Amino acid sequence: MKGLLLKDWYVLLKQGRIMLVCIALYAVLAAGGNEGMGFFAVLFVAMLPFWVIGIDERNKWDNLAAAMPYEKKEIVLSRYILVGSGLIVLIALYLIASLAKGLLMPQAEASFHWQYIISIIAIGLIYAAINLPVIFRLGVEKARLWFIIITGGIAGGLGVYYSSHSEGSSKVTHFLSTNLWFVMVLAILLFLLSGAISVRLYEKREF
Repeated sequence: MKGLLLKDWYVLLKQGRIMLVCIALYAVLAAGGNEGMGFFAVLFVAMLPFWVIGIDERNKWDNLAAAMPYEKKEIVLSRYILVGSGLIVLIALYLIASLAKGLLMPQAEASFHWQYIISIIAIGLIYAAINLPVIFRLGVEKARLWFIIITGGIAGGLGVYYSSHSEGSSKVTHFLSTNLWFVMVLAILLFLLSGAISVRLYEKREF
């Protein structure tokens, strides 16, 4: 498992530097007060496995891995751990940038909010949980259309939800904002369930 994680991080450092730089930049901008950038950063983190899996497919890594002492379960779970570790690094960058802002500009309004951190972590976990099973079942190339549909559906649904200003949406927003820990636990459970589903789908997949 450790070897798989190191391989993925080496691939990202060599071929995904732009994405990693964007994640770090968005984290700093979010700490500076532009909270919308934090949502872009967390989506980029959730997409890290898609980037790595796409590179693996182009280089026939799955066929090579079949000859190595790795179980398919380990390959799948390493990508879920990649998302989790990426979120931890993202939050660490956000906290460091927020601390630096407080030290350099003590008169500025505080940008550190636990509610905000919980929200972006939950979004990252849910986004990855929805997309990863599709990727492991179909592969990146075949799942590209589904990925666009799912991403567009989520973005469009959120846009309609926040612009509706209906009584129902207001109640849901109030419930979510006052029960963020419940949302976080739900997101973690969904992420774990997604991992179990992805393992089953990947084990049935033929190469």
